[in-house]
Amino acid sequence: MKKALGVLAFLAVSCVPAMGQVTPSWELGAGYAFRSYYPPTTSRFATNGWDLTADHNFKRWIGLTIDASGTYANHSANGHYGIYELLAGPRIYPLKHRHKLVPYGQFLFGLGYIHVYFPLNGGFGPLTDHSLKYAWAGGGGVEWRLKPKWNIRVLEFDYEHTTFPSFVPGNTLSYTEGNYRISAAIVYHIGGK
Repeated sequence: MKKALGVLAFLAVSCVPAMGQVTPSWELGAGYAFRSYYPPTTSRFATNGWDLTADHNFKRWIGLTIDASGTYANHSANGHYGIYELLAGPRIYPLKHRHKLVPYGQFLFGLGYIHVYFPLNGGFGPLTDHSLKYAWAGGGGVEWRLKPKWNIRVLEFDYEHTTFPSFVPGNTLSYTEGNYRISAAIVYHIGGK
């Protein structure tokens, strides 16, 4: 019970408006990304990598986000995967930038790229293939203000939609994949409003 009350007290103090805080003109973030990828020909698997963001805030409550990410997985004979995305779209801050905890929601769209390599296996030669397709993501997260110029993106969760092919010889169809991405980052602020 004491732990639960302690967590509630921390959240209450964190949500008190931070007086004198300004909305940053730009926010640049770099951090870790985890993607749960569900290809059409095998079971869901985890990929790990990086995430870079640049946000330009037009107002205290809305900005434009550009998000680039790359995640990787090595499954030996089952293939080496590299998944990259370049997405952009609106980011909405329902509580503006006035609090120690800054929640946001976003909807991004752009391109997804996958590169796969299957090594020599069972008498078949190695196969390298790739695909560039439309992708979109929707989700949100929360940042914790450390200092006037620095935030920590504690957690961001996005549902991603991609349509990569199966990479099975003779099958040229593309399939809809529902992926999940979780990321955390350090964010630096430039300028202010």
